[in-house]
Amino acid sequence: MKIIAKNPDILVIKNLSKFINKINLEVKISNKDIILIQAFDQERNYSESAVFTRSTGELIHEITRKINTNEKEKDISFYSCIKNNQDT
Repeated sequence: MKIIAKNPDILVIKNLSKFINKINLEVKISNKDIILIQAFDQERNYSESAVFTRSTGELIHEITRKINTNEKEKDISFYSCIKNNQDT
């Protein structure tokens, strides 16, 4: 996975998932340290979200299926990211 932030308003996330790679994201920056990324399919019945903490490099990735039902399915993954100062 690769996260590139360029001031003032560009955030690029690559290889978190095929879904994230091909869809427009809803991005909220809680503060200078925490970034929330969320994407929904057209029917809003599937979503992927990620919370990235810049200071610790921790990333939580959550996939939610069957949002519009009583039996939602969730997969949650935890990552530890290493800062790489190369631009690619």
